[in-house]
Amino acid sequence: MAERPDVREAGFCVVVNDGGIVAGRLRKKHLKDDDARPAEEVMEDGPTTVRYDEHLLELVARMKDRGVANILVTSPEGRLFGVMYRKDAEDLLLRLHQQHHHQH
Repeated sequence: MAERPDVREAGFCVVVNDGGIVAGRLRKKHLKDDDARPAEEVMEDGPTTVRYDEHLLELVARMKDRGVANILVTSPEGRLFGVMYRKDAEDLLLRLHQQHHHQH
């Protein structure tokens, strides 16, 4: 695994292996300012993920119910595609809803 990136801005980073498969999530709140431990020692193993073809409306509802601000999006094999931020998804759903009502 590569060197640990600076997580101060995003609040977390995703740890992947050489094949791009998600190994864990490294959260800022679990680190100390002078923390020199390897990512493998600090990361959360097996973070929750969703597939890229998940229905957005249902995903956002689940994220709201569970108080989740973001979730990792992966392939069925666990390859990282990106991070879905609930706020972005909610904004997109609102825009789509507004567009739909303007068309009808």
